[in-house]
Amino acid sequence: MVFMKKILLMGFFAVLLVTIPAIWVTATSSDVFLPGITVDDTAPNGCVDCHTNKGDGQDYRLNISLAKEGHVKIDSIVKTLPTDCMLCHKEGSEAKALSTRVHEAHYDEGDESHFVTYYQGSCLQCHSLDTTTWEMSVKSGPKNW
Repeated sequence: MVFMKKILLMGFFAVLLVTIPAIWVTATSSDVFLPGITVDDTAPNGCVDCHTNKGDGQDYRLNISLAKEGHVKIDSIVKTLPTDCMLCHKEGSEAKALSTRVHEAHYDEGDESHFVTYYQGSCLQCHSLDTTTWEMSVKSGPKNW
């Protein structure tokens, strides 16, 4: 099962590595939403740039959101997101791989997902793409609580 997940994950990234350059080459309009490529990157630190306290009771910071879901308290453990989350959320761990958790949280609701409707479901909200090497990495930033 773990082997199959690794194969699927590698396939996903292979498709991504083919798709992103194709979009880059064919992007001739400002309608294409590729943060950091065709539009300004408003989330250079990934998680912490989107998961903020908006005020008026709209606190989306991850320590608050996760606590509401019954997650163990992470305030003193986590300093950098999502890097420090990998302390528990490694591939094959009982806590489930972080990549699986994050992708489920952002995409499982499909068109009902705020991430899909507001952020257009863009991978580049959470990932950076080096347009020279086509290497993708996960954005990271200091916690915001």
